Amino acid sequence: EFFQRRDGSFFPIQYTSRPLLRDDQVIGAVVTFMDITAKKQAELELRASRARLQATFRQAAVGMALLDLEGRWLEVNDRFCAMTGFSRQELLSRKVSDLTHPDDLPAYEELNREFLSGLRDTSQREKRYLHRDGRVVFANVSRALIRDQAGAPAYFVSVIEDITGRKAAEEQRRELEVQLVQAQKMETVGRLAGGVAHDFNNLLTVITCSAGFALEQIPPGSELHNDLLEVKNAGERAANLTRQLLAFSRKQEMELRPVALPGLVNDMAKMLRRLVGENIAMDTGGISAGLPTVWADPGMLEQVLMNLVVNARDAMPQGGTIHIGAEPFTITEEFCHTHHGAQPGHYVRLTVADTGSGIPANIQEKIFEPFFTTKKRGEGTGLGLATVYGIVKQHGGYIAVSSRPGEGAAFDVFLPTTAASGDGPETEDATLPGEHETILLVEDDEPVRLLLARQLEAYGYTLLASGNVADALALSRTTAGSIDLLFTDILLPDGNGYDLADQLANERPGLKILFMSGYPGEARSEKFKDETFLSKPFSLPQLSRKLRALLAPPRS
Repeated sequence: EFFQRRDGSFFPIQYTSRPLLRDDQVIGAVVTFMDITAKKQAELELRASRARLQATFRQAAVGMALLDLEGRWLEVNDRFCAMTGFSRQELLSRKVSDLTHPDDLPAYEELNREFLSGLRDTSQREKRYLHRDGRVVFANVSRALIRDQAGAPAYFVSVIEDITGRKAAEEQRRELEVQLVQAQKMETVGRLAGGVAHDFNNLLTVITCSAGFALEQIPPGSELHNDLLEVKNAGERAANLTRQLLAFSRKQEMELRPVALPGLVNDMAKMLRRLVGENIAMDTGGISAGLPTVWADPGMLEQVLMNLVVNARDAMPQGGTIHIGAEPFTITEEFCHTHHGAQPGHYVRLTVADTGSGIPANIQEKIFEPFFTTKKRGEGTGLGLATVYGIVKQHGGYIAVSSRPGEGAAFDVFLPTTAASGDGPETEDATLPGEHETILLVEDDEPVRLLLARQLEAYGYTLLASGNVADALALSRTTAGSIDLLFTDILLPDGNGYDLADQLANERPGLKILFMSGYPGEARSEKFKDETFLSKPFSLPQLSRKLRALLAPPRS
């Protein structure tokens, strides 16, 4: 009821009426009126507060839920419905355990026991929910037990924060950290390899070239000839070990040209079949016809293929099959999202797969690390796959492994394509003699200098030899005749070969230049970037071909 005030406004009232009796006769009534404006206002404020709470609950930016003591949802908000993919009605007909990841159920049940036994009233933990579409939703759940006026447990209130995106970012960060550690390992070992490569390759140059020079003077078939051949082969194997160290650290110099993979595989097939043994079959039928060529160093690609085949062989001690395939492949942006380190573009995918025991997931994360091996002590260096990784990266490519225990393993090498046509690897010709040209040899390592001078003179060249920049300049300036070619090491005790070449080229126009170094990772000079470069250790046929190419280029 409402009464009107003198000013015309209305106000709510509440009244009670009680009969007035006289001699048991009702002679009137007593009516009590009460102004309930304040009470009505309080009720309106209460309803508004409940509406605000309800709106806050429903529209909160985090998931919120009320649960009974059995784990059934009594109320859920819109955000929680969006997190799980279920409607409000669907959730109210389910229990929390229905949407909890199976691996998290034991912890959830133990937490309930602690709540109901009075050991705790609140908790905050990470857990996983199962989305309607099967995805896993990571959540941070804050939960509180609400008690009734008597202090008995009544229901639960939960606040659920979706941290799936954060977990994905953390996982990506961990992957990037692993990649960073891997890169740092490669860089560290690369620096170590580079630090010893120069001196070591000088020694190997003396060993292999001296053995090669002596072999040309000893009749084949003699005991001394065989001994020298073993020395030469041992030197070449040692040089290959150095190249492996430099390759996986990406400091090995490459000689890039168009390479046709089918021809390279076919040229190596016979050797690879001998390498794997009789109990392992080799299938090369997976190489597509008409493959585009790749821009690569053929020698390094041979090393990649050989190491992958050896790795496959070792995974099948009881025998099996190695499949080698190659096909065009386009790396897309979507592919890059799931293959960290890949770059979009056109590639040839070279695959080496085996039917062996497979590679466990925890091992797959480490197989490209230098010196990591699952072989027994003394049976492997741990450089094979690390070398493959370094060579592929050095070529601007990408490598991936897929494997499951018991189902074999497949290594996919993605190499950038080129429009140029390619041919197979070059064959090494016999030593080509000189035509009495004058060569200024600059090499600070005396045994290497004496050896090269002796050999070049024996092949018909006139030699001027020096051990540093100052002596080389003085020798050039006091030589009246022509000097046809400067053959210099890059690292010299009083300077470098590039500066020496620059100065002598100005003083002697038309001077040909050939650089050599025992550390192919040294920076190239911008001015001489197109000049010929020879990596130590080199063979006599390699040196002679380089010299003839510079001194007597074929006429067009």
